[in-house]
Amino acid sequence: MKAFINRCLLVISLVYLFYGCAASPKPTEPVIMPEKPIITETISLAEEMKENYSRKNFDGIIKIYEKREKEFTGTDTLKPVILSYLWRKSFDQIVKIAEEKLANMPNVDDREVNLIVGISYYEKGLFEASRRILSNLYESGYRHELLNIYLSLIFMKKNQTSLALSVSAEIEDQSKKNYIQGKIFFNEGSYEKALERFSNTSGYKDIEDHIIQCLYYLGKYNEILKIYEEKKVQLNRRTAAVIASVLISNGDIKRAEELLKGLPDQEKTGSFYRNIGLIYDIYFEDKEKARELYNKYLTEVNDEEVTSWIAN
Repeated sequence: MKAFINRCLLVISLVYLFYGCAASPKPTEPVIMPEKPIITETISLAEEMKENYSRKNFDGIIKIYEKREKEFTGTDTLKPVILSYLWRKSFDQIVKIAEEKLANMPNVDDREVNLIVGISYYEKGLFEASRRILSNLYESGYRHELLNIYLSLIFMKKNQTSLALSVSAEIEDQSKKNYIQGKIFFNEGSYEKALERFSNTSGYKDIEDHIIQCLYYLGKYNEILKIYEEKKVQLNRRTAAVIASVLISNGDIKRAEELLKGLPDQEKTGSFYRNIGLIYDIYFEDKEKARELYNKYLTEVNDEEVTSWIAN
């Protein structure tokens, strides 16, 4: 009987063990999720340039251009570069882009780009190329203050006074209009009109230079000396030459020499050596000193007249 009871307990234990194990959840294997790829968002070169320009990162734009120049093949990428070089006043670089890249693009119709290129040609002394670009812009109906200013200056250089005055008359800023028209009249030899325009101009550092030159050609020497005595003019190689000439005409040669010698070193260039050379040549009769000064002048300026002075 005891043995029977033990067998029953054993069976019950086995049944419980079996069903208990069956009922309990089996341990699950860890699920390995597929690895997600890293997504990187790329932007086009044009968008990169536009973003840098909106942040006024001009130096950054130029660095990118210099490193990846071959990738810049359209006005959408080149325009921020041109504007950045304009900010630096690197007109030679703008001309280089115009001749090496824009020239190979048919019908560059971005007017602002063409305006900047035309201005850059002017600043580099390439006046005919500048005239062609700016005239085409003007004739197309495009109007911009800088277009009128530079086109007026080009017509002035070509002695087309009526055209220069007509284009400059459209400049809205009165001081800028007076300044440009003063230059036009001065170039024409109409010194009274030039003086009137310059006298009603403000905001230009060299306005006193122009006023003094007008007074000189009008023979108003006393007015020049008054301006000089009242220290209303900054001495530079242009104004000093005029004032020295007035002093010499009044017989004050020594003072004229001291004035020219007292110029800041950065102004002692070009015409400075010619003018002080003339003083030593004519008034002090020091031919050796005059020749030395003339030779310094000729290292900077090709002047056949001064060369003949040395020869004689």
